[in-house]
Amino acid sequence: MDRRAYLGLVGMTSLAGCAKIAKLVGPASRAADDAVDDSAEPDTPTPEPEFSNGVEDISTEDLSDQLEDAFPIYSIDSRETVDAYGYLSWSVDIQSEVDPDRDTVSLEYQVTVRNGPAIDVYLMEQREFEHYRNGDNFLYKEPYSAENTKYADASGLLDVQNYVFLLDHSSAGVAGPKLADSQDADVTVEFTIE
Repeated sequence: MDRRAYLGLVGMTSLAGCAKIAKLVGPASRAADDAVDDSAEPDTPTPEPEFSNGVEDISTEDLSDQLEDAFPIYSIDSRETVDAYGYLSWSVDIQSEVDPDRDTVSLEYQVTVRNGPAIDVYLMEQREFEHYRNGDNFLYKEPYSAENTKYADASGLLDVQNYVFLLDHSSAGVAGPKLADSQDADVTVEFTIE
């Protein structure tokens, strides 16, 4: 058998996934046939290999649930400046983004003042933000808020409703700017709701 015939045979059997090499047809195969003892055990079929791509078969409903869990409902990852006597806020509309049967979402955030004075970090319901903007007393989610701080982080479960995430550097909170020290606060914000 010449090299070309041998490589062709090896290539065909590799591609076909065969475990045994088929008998050759031609002069080279006759010599091999004479040496084979046909009285040996009968040929047993080679079982087909089982292949797995590592992905389970799942229903489209399960896939939808997995995709919903894979992407955050709301996410912030930025560097911001909170002006002295000002604030930054993000309206977090959860109710329109989740399944109506869902009761809670997962919150995780981290705020770091990189340069400047301490600030207040508040998570509040949407309606409380209106009180804040009007200069009235306002309620906030205490476990997910921090006052007069240069670093804040929190995680936990929230009821499904609409919130405002607020970085305050005004006189409305505890860490308002002092007249002698009225500089802006440069902050990094990482905030995720899933």
